[in-house]
Amino acid sequence: AKPETEFAFEWYRNEVKASGSGSSQDLPEITGRVDKDYARRFLSEDSFRDLRNKYEEQIRADVSPLKIGVADLLTDLESNFTSPEHQEELSALGHARMNVAGVITTNFDRFLEHLFPDHVPYIGQNQLLFNQSYGVGEVYKIHGCVSDPETLVLTQSDYSAYEERNAYLSAKLMTIFLEHPIIFIGYSLTDSNIRMIFSNIANCLNEDQLATLSTRLIFVQRAKDNRPEGITTVRDNFGKTVIESTRVVLSDFSELYKAIAGLRSSYPPKILRSLKKDLYELVLNTAPKERIQVVDIDDATEMDKVEYVMEIGVKRQLAG
Repeated sequence: AKPETEFAFEWYRNEVKASGSGSSQDLPEITGRVDKDYARRFLSEDSFRDLRNKYEEQIRADVSPLKIGVADLLTDLESNFTSPEHQEELSALGHARMNVAGVITTNFDRFLEHLFPDHVPYIGQNQLLFNQSYGVGEVYKIHGCVSDPETLVLTQSDYSAYEERNAYLSAKLMTIFLEHPIIFIGYSLTDSNIRMIFSNIANCLNEDQLATLSTRLIFVQRAKDNRPEGITTVRDNFGKTVIESTRVVLSDFSELYKAIAGLRSSYPPKILRSLKKDLYELVLNTAPKERIQVVDIDDATEMDKVEYVMEIGVKRQLAG
């Protein structure tokens, strides 16, 4: 019988498997079943009274109770993001973040915003549509954030809606995957949204381009008893096309973060993003702000004689 005192994940996993509607690893299908039972108890039982009062506005907006519960739980945990055994890894990542141009995550919590305070977060597709992004110094939270429970992608219906409505976000991610080296940390190609993007990539590229792409994809995973440390080439099928990537298995991720920290970066992401923002304003606006000055360029200018001068720094110091 279904447990009434707690939500036993294994029970729902077995139910999905027995029904034939999904596999025992089909997490969105499993979560969809949890969602229905959680909503019934959330809206009726006294034990959820405080949570209902706290999120009354979201409930009236018909936000899923499960999304509200997940967001509230993860928010409560934010005061203690890490356990002591990972402090060395986080310290190494702190030194490496100056060389991390951007972050893409399916996590709901705000841990990455904490680790990358200078990066600008974008939650889902809507924030990208109505805000100018610059492709650097940014965190893309493609499955939503606890700050807005409605944005969480949890159930099979959420995944289906994502595929139907997130064409712009998917196109942007596909561009990032094609143009930059990507390091997937603790992640595999099982998420259906990410697989959809890779399927679209596979349909666009010829063999030479796929070979180039394979050199840019690195999946880093934690070593286990059945997964020893090492570097291997992995082949994933997307329809009739195979995409190769490099899999790196480590016991200690700080080795990776130290290697990233050792890279030589021309500009910190925060500065590079600011430069791109100013250049966008220069191109799009006829009257640039005082941070930018354009001198002696008009339609009659002979472009082959134009010289470009750029100064970066504190204005008072440059003037001296």
